[in-house]
Amino acid sequence: GAPTGKATPLAGKQGTIVTVSDLFYNLPHRRKMNERDEYQRILSTMQRYALHHASEGIGFVCSKRTKGAETYDLNTANMPVVKNLTGRKRCNNNDDSSTTIVEEEERNKATRKVFAQIFGSKIENRL
Repeated sequence: GAPTGKATPLAGKQGTIVTVSDLFYNLPHRRKMNERDEYQRILSTMQRYALHHASEGIGFVCSKRTKGAETYDLNTANMPVVKNLTGRKRCNNNDDSSTTIVEEEERNKATRKVFAQIFGSKIENRL
């Protein structure tokens, strides 16, 4: 249906989970798409977001329900390297660097682990 009021920005608390389902179910263009192709496009987009935001401690989950069974094709929210970064704020040092070397290594490790989950663990050794 149509919006009932004016949209306003709202910040979620740490650990907020946003669930989206049947987002485009009634659009004419969607009805022409193959359901599998549509899911692959959504998964691909979520994978890109997961890679981009891994170093910030933001995890993503992408799952589908088929015949009553739920399968997870992407789950970076439960990865320890991503969870360890959740809620951390970048600190500003006097020398204008935004993170310490240790924090930067942790952020890089999180990105590498997410990359390995998406593209396969063998590729992690080459990064």
